[in-house]
Amino acid sequence: MPLKKLDIFGRQKSLMAIIFVIAFALRLLFLIQISDAPYFDKPSGDSKVFFDRSQEIIDGDVLGREIFFYSSPPYPYFLALVFWLSGNSFFILGFVQIFIGSINCLLIFLLANKLSRGKKTPSFIAGLFAAFYGLLAFFDASLLMIFFTLVFVNLTLLLLIEFKESKKQVLTLWAGIVLGCAALDRTNILLFVPVGLWFLAGNFSFTVKKWKWKPALLFIVGTIVMISPVTIRNYFVGKDFVLVASNAGVNFYIGNNPHSLGVFHIPPESGLSNYDLPGTSVNVAEYETGRELKPSEVSQFWMKKASTFIVNKPLHEISLLWRKFLLFWNAYEIPNNLNFYFVKRAFGPILHVMFLGFWLIAPIALVGIVWRLRKNPTSIDKLLVGFLIAYMLSVIPFFVTERYRLPIVPVLIALAAVTIVDIFDMAKARKLRELLFLGLGFALIGIFVNWPRIRPNYRYTRTIVGIRYLERAMENPELFSSDIKKAILQLKWTVELEPVDPFAHFQLGRAFASVGYYSGAIYEWETVLKIDPQNKSVTGPLDAVRARFKTKGNSVSGELLPKTSYEEALTLHESKHYTSAMKKYRETIQEEPFHFQAYNNLGILLYERGRHREAIELLKQGVKTIPNNVVLLYDLGMLYYKTGETERARQLWERCVELKPDCRPALEALEMFKR
Repeated sequence: MPLKKLDIFGRQKSLMAIIFVIAFALRLLFLIQISDAPYFDKPSGDSKVFFDRSQEIIDGDVLGREIFFYSSPPYPYFLALVFWLSGNSFFILGFVQIFIGSINCLLIFLLANKLSRGKKTPSFIAGLFAAFYGLLAFFDASLLMIFFTLVFVNLTLLLLIEFKESKKQVLTLWAGIVLGCAALDRTNILLFVPVGLWFLAGNFSFTVKKWKWKPALLFIVGTIVMISPVTIRNYFVGKDFVLVASNAGVNFYIGNNPHSLGVFHIPPESGLSNYDLPGTSVNVAEYETGRELKPSEVSQFWMKKASTFIVNKPLHEISLLWRKFLLFWNAYEIPNNLNFYFVKRAFGPILHVMFLGFWLIAPIALVGIVWRLRKNPTSIDKLLVGFLIAYMLSVIPFFVTERYRLPIVPVLIALAAVTIVDIFDMAKARKLRELLFLGLGFALIGIFVNWPRIRPNYRYTRTIVGIRYLERAMENPELFSSDIKKAILQLKWTVELEPVDPFAHFQLGRAFASVGYYSGAIYEWETVLKIDPQNKSVTGPLDAVRARFKTKGNSVSGELLPKTSYEEALTLHESKHYTSAMKKYRETIQEEPFHFQAYNNLGILLYERGRHREAIELLKQGVKTIPNNVVLLYDLGMLYYKTGETERARQLWERCVELKPDCRPALEALEMFKR
């Protein structure tokens, strides 16, 4: 008997070794591929905040001087250690992170092993799923703490399960400590604490008299032990009580306001900026209150704004919560920083091999959950389902992004792997009724998960990539010629996608000025002032370039600069090469599925060529992809009107006015419709 146990353990170790090697090899290939990307060693957004803080730590400022705005306060210390040992090598940092991420695949293996009561096949499948899950590899190599958080979440669940099997109460203390580590990155995960307490004290029983409180108390103590040092540090530094970070209020407002889309979308005219959320959130709050505010007071200001909206518009809020629920369970990975799909296409083709994603794992797992709950669910089943529900409820009051949703993925992978093996067992036993039930459930849930709902464009990622190419060109003369062309191309795409983005116009003006296309720089910087007349950062450069253009003219013609496929389509369109123009417009849409101007121009061109129904179908596709674009809605309404479908036209124009009350073309069209 002991020999048999040893053999089983040996085989399990072999399977785990295979999974680790596959996971690490795939992640290493991805790391090598993105190491030449312009953003690789030039972090942006949250990543830049963590990198800058790590450099301060290396320089001796260990405690810091401000209360944390962003979560993940331990992560800069990890970065500081790796950078200090490696001489600020981003590749070595990525190497360390993908090593840890590959270990996380083994934790998912073990989670499936516990769920399947020691079966090797579902455990191996779960490990392979984790190895080939592209988004996990994407974040393992990103300068964000989420890869660590997944490890902490998986360890928490494994320790809780192990306690139930071994009854070693010290495991509950460790489970609390590890959960506290996860909460330092995703504070919302603390909503799982009541589920963990119920599991530890009463094994999900409602008979309170029989509950055992000591394991539950140890779990709470462990969680507090990990979080309290950050809270104490915040008070010591800023004389203000902030549990972990002070961004909860503004994040809650972003997720609950009249313009909220359920994702990270800065409301227009809110005063907030995507490029400086901490600073603008403070500036707006202090301006409106007329006094200096502590970080907790700033958070309360935005929380109150959101609460006022919820109270005044309860039906709107219910609709918004439902939308966020749908987005939470939707296959599309909604970006918050770099866009996973853009990086996969432009820099990391190995992600195409790592094809597994939410689109497949979630439907299988959800079918498995329904199947297991309708039988006699074990306490492990209940624990994992409880985690999924608690975590979902902690996210949807705010907004949905791929990174915020990611902690549920390991649990879904384990459940999916076990479900697949159960299906094969049923097939062998010819349990046709059960198979029919599971097949129907998979079809319905698959449609629900994969139904198109929202697909943000690549504008932000293109801006970041364009700026990084521009900076690299300025710093390295040997790369200037190739990098400046890439920078101009990406920034042109950005202003095409969002013509009223002053930041993108400013950066494109910088790129034009650097090559001597001064008239182009003048145009871009004058556009910045038209959009944002108070923008003072552009006035100095604009005056200098005007003077240079007046005395020397352009050093480079705009015709010699790289053109986007949309620019090429416009040139063909204007020169009446209509067939070629239509082809280029279609290429533009294929390259950038959210290019509303390409949809619009192609639709009008098709209509003018007598292809009315095709034009309407194309604009309908555009509206489906970019639902709230006023230009597409208006022109689709105009095509409906011209083809006699006046009621549909009226509805679309009313939608334009609803989205943009001062939309003059739609208002005039509605007035014409009345007459």
